[in-house]
Amino acid sequence: MRTVDRPAHITAGVSGHVDHGKTSLVRALTGMETDRLREEKERGLSIVPGFAYLESERGVIDFIDVPGHEDFIRMMISGATGIDFLLLTVAANEGIKPQTREHLHIADLLGTGKGLAVITKSDLAAPGDCGRVADQIRDFTAGTFMEGCGIIETSVSNGQSIHNLTALLEQQLLDPVERIDTGRCYLPLDRVFTMPGFGTVATGTLRNGALATGQEVDILPQGRRAVVRQLQVHNREEEIAYPGQRVAVNLRNVDMSHIARGDVLASPGYLEPTRLLDVELRLLDGPDAPPKYGEMIRVLFGTCEVPAKLRILGDGEAQPGSTFPAQLDCGRAVAAPVGERFIMRTLSPAKTIGGGRILDNAPAKHRRSDRRAVSRLTRLASGDTAEVIRELVWATGARGMDISDLARSVNLAEDELAHRLDETESVFIEAQRVMSADAFKALREQALAEIKEFHKANPLRQGQPLEDLRARLGDGIDETVFRFLVDHLAVEDLVRTDKTLVRLRDFDPLEALDAGDKKIAGEIAGAFKAGGLQPPELNEVLQGNPQRKRMYRFLTETGELVPLHNRETNRTLVFHRHSIDGMVHKLQQAFPGSAAFTVADARKLLDTSRKFAIPLLEYLDGLRVTVRIGDRRKVL
Repeated sequence: MRTVDRPAHITAGVSGHVDHGKTSLVRALTGMETDRLREEKERGLSIVPGFAYLESERGVIDFIDVPGHEDFIRMMISGATGIDFLLLTVAANEGIKPQTREHLHIADLLGTGKGLAVITKSDLAAPGDCGRVADQIRDFTAGTFMEGCGIIETSVSNGQSIHNLTALLEQQLLDPVERIDTGRCYLPLDRVFTMPGFGTVATGTLRNGALATGQEVDILPQGRRAVVRQLQVHNREEEIAYPGQRVAVNLRNVDMSHIARGDVLASPGYLEPTRLLDVELRLLDGPDAPPKYGEMIRVLFGTCEVPAKLRILGDGEAQPGSTFPAQLDCGRAVAAPVGERFIMRTLSPAKTIGGGRILDNAPAKHRRSDRRAVSRLTRLASGDTAEVIRELVWATGARGMDISDLARSVNLAEDELAHRLDETESVFIEAQRVMSADAFKALREQALAEIKEFHKANPLRQGQPLEDLRARLGDGIDETVFRFLVDHLAVEDLVRTDKTLVRLRDFDPLEALDAGDKKIAGEIAGAFKAGGLQPPELNEVLQGNPQRKRMYRFLTETGELVPLHNRETNRTLVFHRHSIDGMVHKLQQAFPGSAAFTVADARKLLDTSRKFAIPLLEYLDGLRVTVRIGDRRKVL
């Protein structure tokens, strides 16, 4: 993956229990109001994620103010999926509460890397309360990504405390989470609305890849194609938006009925709608009974929420705190990249019980007892990029895998993927496909065994027809892979091949003949070889003898004799391969480069008649040894 070179940027999620001062804190930091809905203002609590930002000389901090009430946890999760830094708020007068715990668990499951604990409402605390809450936070965050995090006391009525928090946040811009750009856009949508004069506008946190004005995007999972008409970042029109930024996308000719919150904008072809997802699932510790095989659960990722049937893979039962491979059978089509984090909740009562990451977004349906699937997913979950690539390529067997498909499957830019492939000992099929070394070795050995078996069953035939060999290698071998295989065997000097046949290097069909047949075959071949480019008549050589006719067919099948048709006389002319090779050599010497020649020129050079010259030249045209241009030819 390549890093994006742009001003420092952080997407900070502001989370915590309801009424612990998140919205007020963001307002004090940015001067912006994140509660935009009338119901939010009337009830005094956040219902949907709110957005604000803080700009400084060091960079930009985007704030996502997530709802704290337990009734709106799903909205909290849709906001938290885009964050790389957590501001965990804890009110000084209340301490750790249920949603404080759930929010930290969710941020941990979503892979958030850094965080800062903010004790809010310090002005309402009794003496010593802030110290006790700080101790609670240290105990509470132990064993999580926030263990040992900074803790700061604040009050929105104390300007100095807000200034101190701002300074701490700006310091984080000196070491922001590294953003990546795989070259493929992924934008989960959290709002969709219309604007007079513009039409449909969709907003979200750009998770991967850059997005540019005029760019085509897929609207998923519907599968519609759209064009970006305009982009805004922080209320300013921009030509390009980068990973991590909050972005508003004005889409050309897209009706509101064709797009909704929870949908995805993605680079064309990057993601495909699917109902099956292979995942690595981690359950939270707790007294609650873990989910069972086949249980319906609720899955949340990006800004999407979907019911799904859980298929636990392997022999064991799920246990609290355990991590294991599973397959999700979603109730409707979804679209998400490999590596995307998700949260799993029970249907009723709704409660967060675990989460994980997507390992394969285009899997086959697995049986629970499928040990190969379990082993494969275990390797995919290993975190070893080379091992993941090796596993994905190996699974395609002799079909191989297109580089572009592999890049999507591992969420890497193609240039980075090429570097990683060097670590896997994969075999490149031309420039855009790759096959595992083991699969290619097996295919190579199978091909040699098939050719050997053909020779054994057909000792008098020159070689095995290429299409016959391809059919025997299986349905998964397409033309590109097969041609690469045959060329490889030829380069390794293991086989001899022409456009139609292939034989083992050491195979000699003459060895299968008895002494009498060898003698007659030698006589026939010798007669045509002696005739050169003015060979004898076929009937004169064969003398009407059935045995000689049989040996003649044998010699044409082995390629030693080449029968050609003279259209002017409607007769068959037969030339020895040695004579034709000599003719090609003379033409190459006499007419090098782009030099052209006529039939008369060739006749004179070869000391033969028109009767023989024309069929020979037409034969060379068919082999692309020569090319005809009007009444002249050139040697290629």
